Amino acid sequence: MCAALEAGGLSLLEQIDVTATRLGETGRQPVIEHDDFPLRQHNLQSCLVDGRLIAQFILAEKRR
Repeated sequence: MCAALEAGGLSLLEQIDVTATRLGETGRQPVIEHDDFPLRQHNLQSCLVDGRLIAQFILAEKRR
């Protein structure tokens, strides 16, 4: 992922693995909640638990 971003002209400033935060359990309501939102949230949680998904926060800036 980092190599692809850098090849695209970005410089990485920070990269944090946020997988352990169990995305989707914040209690916040999404801005747009489609009819299948509960299913999507369940699938996301299932993938996180099974280790099939890695969530990353990446902060990058355009190279000058």
